[in-house]
Amino acid sequence: DHLGCLGYERETSPVIDSFCAGAVVFNRVIAQSSRSIRSIPAVFTGHYPSQVAYGSEYLWPSLLRENQTFAEVMRAGGYQTAVTMGTDYFTRVDGFFQGFEQVNQIAEYRPARERPVDEALGQLDGLVDANRPWLLWVHLFNVHERYLWDRTPSRFGDALVDEYDTEITLADAQVGRLLETLEARGLTDNTVVVLMSDHGEAFSEHG
Repeated sequence: DHLGCLGYERETSPVIDSFCAGAVVFNRVIAQSSRSIRSIPAVFTGHYPSQVAYGSEYLWPSLLRENQTFAEVMRAGGYQTAVTMGTDYFTRVDGFFQGFEQVNQIAEYRPARERPVDEALGQLDGLVDANRPWLLWVHLFNVHERYLWDRTPSRFGDALVDEYDTEITLADAQVGRLLETLEARGLTDNTVVVLMSDHGEAFSEHG
């Protein structure tokens, strides 16, 4: 709800807004959890978190092999499957990347904002050059508290929500780099691009 294409009044997302203008946009999406460890597996398995097969660990539950992820389905269909994860947050979750052949999990909790896309573009080159269908998941972590951790100036003000909106503008630029590369390599017409978030922030909207 902090994107221009979804009605937000600030100019936080010009690249994403342009992308949305030619995309199918889902206006009512309900995050399945406020924790990525529960929400992302729900998306990748097509199940509610209560239906996902987890291990017994409380804080960092493993994903059990009996789950079937969409990456596994794609891989079984002949696709190369790769991920660049822009944080080391998920190193503690066994089985989190089930179905991905190439897993590039950056070994920092919060790397430089451009690094995930830098590394993902290297992956993209290899996937395309292999001349087989491919799936590449690129995860950007910077729109995640604590915002502006490196003292990048806020574009909107000093409140927490202002810093959040600034991080969206910075993530928007990285999305632009991905889309520009697809265009430059002539891949746009033969590539499905899915833009999603596993959860957002409430900013006390629900008390």
